[in-house]
Amino acid sequence: MKNKIWFMTIVLTALSFAVQAQDTTHARGHRWDAAGKADKMSDKLYRELNLSKEQAKSIYDINEDIARKRDAAKKDGALSSRQRMQRYQELDTDRNRRFREVLSPHNTKSGTTGS
Repeated sequence: MKNKIWFMTIVLTALSFAVQAQDTTHARGHRWDAAGKADKMSDKLYRELNLSKEQAKSIYDINEDIARKRDAAKKDGALSSRQRMQRYQELDTDRNRRFREVLSPHNTKSGTTGS
């Protein structure tokens, strides 16, 4: 069970970095806003983890909150590059902690069977 939780943490962190890497533009060349990032990440998790509607809403809210905080850190000119990366890591840790509160063991099992 502990391995599955770690696996989910790694998967969710990887998804976070994937969305961060792709968040600069979408099909029309506009920047993704926090809601767009949250929608994209949440939709992927909804499909892959077979989330209930309630879980999907909670995951969306978490993703949107973290995306807004990431955007704020990105725009904060007072942060050095190192401080910004540390802030991103703190936000990823917070997201993973909050995800674990929402996800059930059933979700983590279904998320690891496809590997």
